[in-house]
Amino acid sequence: MDIPPVLVDFQSTFLQLTHFQSDASTAIRYTLGSRSSLEPAWQLIKGCNWSLEALLEGLNSLNFNTNVRDNQKFNLPSDLSVRKSFANEARLQGFMGSQASYANTPASLALTLYEERFERLQHLTADFTPNLHSLVLSLTTESEAWKVIEDYPKVIAYYRKMPAFALQLSDKQPKRHLRSQDQRF
Repeated sequence: MDIPPVLVDFQSTFLQLTHFQSDASTAIRYTLGSRSSLEPAWQLIKGCNWSLEALLEGLNSLNFNTNVRDNQKFNLPSDLSVRKSFANEARLQGFMGSQASYANTPASLALTLYEERFERLQHLTADFTPNLHSLVLSLTTESEAWKVIEDYPKVIAYYRKMPAFALQLSDKQPKRHLRSQDQRF
């Protein structure tokens, strides 16, 4: 049995499930709960025999174009609120799709550098050799000064129309960092 790639997040009386799909540039996010208690979400989870796969299968079968409680395929507790949305936050990009789909903006290149998902960083101008931290900071705070050209797996970054650095994208797992919710990525 394959474990689906899902970020599970409890937020007060709500449960958020962010389901990442390998071929998509966005993830599907389900928000389950009620205003006063997390108990209805727990009832649903117990009803699926604690199977994340069964829970996702049921949520994917719901028709969100109508009242979700009117769906007969999946038995929902009456006081449970279920919402579906699409998560496309930059901080989640490392979990979604291929590298080729998101390395062409300054913010996404900053994330790639921050998570060290690259090989062979090469400075293209002798008088422009900032360290990795400085590059990430500049890409996120001066994004209008940067242009990123991608020819997967190679990326060339231009700073104020001058070639600054090149790198080779890598398929290695992102380096783990603690992050606050206030960070841009």
